[in-house]
Amino acid sequence: MNNKYKINIPLLLAGILFCLTLISSSLTSNLIAKYSTTASGSDGARVAKFDVITTKDISQLDKIELVPGDSDSNGTYKFTISNNSEVVVKNSVIVKDVPENVQVKFNDSASETSGGADITFDVGVLDIGASVDCSLTFSALDVSTTQVAQVTIQVVAEQVD
Repeated sequence: MNNKYKINIPLLLAGILFCLTLISSSLTSNLIAKYSTTASGSDGARVAKFDVITTKDISQLDKIELVPGDSDSNGTYKFTISNNSEVVVKNSVIVKDVPENVQVKFNDSASETSGGADITFDVGVLDIGASVDCSLTFSALDVSTTQVAQVTIQVVAEQVD
């Protein structure tokens, strides 16, 4: 008997494999979708406020005439350092261009200098919201001359880690 319809076996196998591939990919995608999730998130950071102020403009001190040997000739400059920051700060006061033979006292701690040097005084650590009263007293050490002192005062504040 001669069969009128001849079956092409390789083509039939390829068709069956193609159908099985379509079915398995559909099942696999459902399985993966069940175990796949999406997530989102966000984060933020805020920088702490840094605000250290003084009650006077201390960028430059007025001229003070210092008469050696005269106890009334001392020049005193007073100011307050306030920590309005959200962090603890360490402060220091720098007195620049101090003339020769002039003694500078910071809150009653004396330091002598000569020849246009800069003097640094450690104020200490100020907690949040704290303040400290400061005074600088200038007096001449040499009894033979009159000196006019014009210095610059700088307050340096650093965050304490």
